[in-house]
Amino acid sequence: MFSRREALAALKKINPLPGSEEVALADAAGRVLAEDVMAACDLPPFPASLFDGYACRSADTARASGFSPVSLKVVARIGAGGSYRGLLAPGEAVRVMTGAPLPAGADTVVPFEAVTVEGTLVTIRQQLKQGWNIAAAGSDFAAGERLLAAGSLLTPGHLGLLAASGRAAVKVKPRPRLSVLSCGSELAQPGGSLPPGQIYESNSIMISALAAACGADVIWRGSAPDCPRRLAGKITGALAASDVVVTSGGVSGGDYDHTAEVVLSLGAEKIFHRVALAPGGQALAAVLGNKPVFCLTGKPTGAFVSFHLFVRPALFRLQGRPGPDHDPRQAMVTEEVVNNRGVELCLPATVCGENGQWLAAPLSRGKGILSLGAANALIILPPGPVRVAAGSLVTVLQL
Repeated sequence: MFSRREALAALKKINPLPGSEEVALADAAGRVLAEDVMAACDLPPFPASLFDGYACRSADTARASGFSPVSLKVVARIGAGGSYRGLLAPGEAVRVMTGAPLPAGADTVVPFEAVTVEGTLVTIRQQLKQGWNIAAAGSDFAAGERLLAAGSLLTPGHLGLLAASGRAAVKVKPRPRLSVLSCGSELAQPGGSLPPGQIYESNSIMISALAAACGADVIWRGSAPDCPRRLAGKITGALAASDVVVTSGGVSGGDYDHTAEVVLSLGAEKIFHRVALAPGGQALAAVLGNKPVFCLTGKPTGAFVSFHLFVRPALFRLQGRPGPDHDPRQAMVTEEVVNNRGVELCLPATVCGENGQWLAAPLSRGKGILSLGAANALIILPPGPVRVAAGSLVTVLQL
């Protein structure tokens, strides 16, 4: 058996997908940059007013005070997007709006609330310093400056930055196409009738949503019965249509558990098979035709755990994406937790911070899939027998 850490290390043989594609900024959120992005212009491209106020020459206010105010003649008004073609002369001021370009000759701005206006005269009662309330040209970024590095995960803030630099599109790493296949003759599709002995198939919906949240384009492949020949055909078809395949079910040691053996019989190179953890330790990770294949347990809690631990990091690697951050942290467990197994135990939990302390509340193991909706972390217990009392510290991995 592999340990969890050994299994994660083995996934490093999965390489990022080659190539790139250009997408519009509106479609680029959550994508990974495939290029360094350099600024094509300064921002702002001109000295700009930071406030609604009056642009003037600081020298004209050198002797201004509450006892000796200075009155300047207002010669123009500039809104954002406008301009003043003249040169501001001594004793003159221009009414400017936030973001408006500073008129030539002006070197300071006084806000509306700090002046009084009478007709065409604005009265200033304080000495203004050069550069006050002005954004210098290029103060946000300068032409030629690197704004984002290749490999950056594009956030909404990044997209605003790129748009402000004049970019309408950007080169990104391709999304992995991920096929999801559920295995088992007992599976019925939701929405239909439920024949005797069958259950509604749920893993493919859960795995599809998890994969989409990791940036994958998901292809639903339905379900396959417990027949090696038909299962092999389904997996072969899924591989032809995608970059990575994730199955659930058929990886235990039962008489009808054929998924892992079918994948290996197709010539797959095993990355790992069976990990010393529960639930989800029956997982198989392999490479077939240079494409990763993950075979997860059919039990929803185990599939949920092994997806987060192994499939999610692999999807990030395929995109050249940093993370995910699975650094362990310590949290105080809210109730007693026990591990009587000889393997690492991963308990779905909710983790939150309170009064500077992280609290971990384990979700009921007896409820199975019912507990997964609230899970945002895994409590990690070492191989047993281990008993951790309520109020003690445990190791948690945030999902």
